Amino acid sequence: MLQLVYSLLYWGLIIIALLLHLGLREIGMAIFSSAMIWFILILIMLRNIWGKFDLTGFRAYVRASFKKLTNYSLKIYLSSLLGFFEEPLIKILVSHFFGIKYVGFLDIGIRIKSQLYRLLQTLVYPLFQLFSELKDKKSISYIMKDIEEKLFLLMTPLCIIMATCTASFIHLWLGTNESAIIVSVIVISIGALLFQLTILPTLYYLTIYHPVSLVFTQVVGIIVSILLVYAGHFYLGYRSVYLSFIGTYVVDLVMRLYYQKKFLDCILFNNEGYRFRFAGGMLILAIIGAGFSYIFRNYNMINLLITPLTLLIATAIIIRYFALITEEDLIRYPIPRISRKWLSFLVKNSNSD
Repeated sequence: MLQLVYSLLYWGLIIIALLLHLGLREIGMAIFSSAMIWFILILIMLRNIWGKFDLTGFRAYVRASFKKLTNYSLKIYLSSLLGFFEEPLIKILVSHFFGIKYVGFLDIGIRIKSQLYRLLQTLVYPLFQLFSELKDKKSISYIMKDIEEKLFLLMTPLCIIMATCTASFIHLWLGTNESAIIVSVIVISIGALLFQLTILPTLYYLTIYHPVSLVFTQVVGIIVSILLVYAGHFYLGYRSVYLSFIGTYVVDLVMRLYYQKKFLDCILFNNEGYRFRFAGGMLILAIIGAGFSYIFRNYNMINLLITPLTLLIATAIIIRYFALITEEDLIRYPIPRISRKWLSFLVKNSNSD
């Protein structure tokens, strides 16, 4: 709720400043004012929850608390700082080797990816609090495995839809069939959703209990990304950027799965029957998507309207036919009764593998 208030204040004050034709100084003051108001609201909320602020005995525990806090926070901060610099470094390399025009192409892909990632990230964000409260590794491992397999089931059809419809979307949006833009959007967005968002619960767990591993993962990812762009541009040109993002995503996925196995003894898709049903169902879905995309390749609007709808219907049928969701899955999580009634169509039977 407070985040919504902050967003309304932030954008509302900026829009008002623009409508009044004010300068950058006034826009900066609007942003600062929204942050101050949000900070005051946070203090009011904390006082209502915890009562009056009391600093009694503060000196007795401040040093130990500060040491513990900084010991943990510095690792998280370093990991975030490394992640913050990764994209600017790639853009600098792209600008140097290929020109500023290609930086614009790359930025379109990154911006679309960021919007999709932030929107879908909210689906699993409650797990951060859940993992911070749970102490039993078996419970965490079970929840993590189940959620991540469901995320793969959700994201794979979405990625297939993106792969088959991105060219039509870019053409209608920007009026161009520039392959560099289309492939940048497909590689960056699909890679982030399929190789990072699907294993986001592992990232939350590592953030809480093993923050050092995040720093190591970020360092390796940045090194791989830079090396692939630098070494690949001699032979592949701008395509080396695609290879760089794919390499970074694969390294990120492999390392998170390694830590998942190391700390929680958790292995995704270890049920052979479910693994083959999932792979077969998604392969069929990809073939359907490729077929419709080819048929409507010269009809962008029809492709955007028909192909996603067809793939969504096919996804529902495949999930039911291959028994990729069981009745226990609908009972396990607090799904609203109305939604559960609609989702019951996806359940073929009540028997789980």
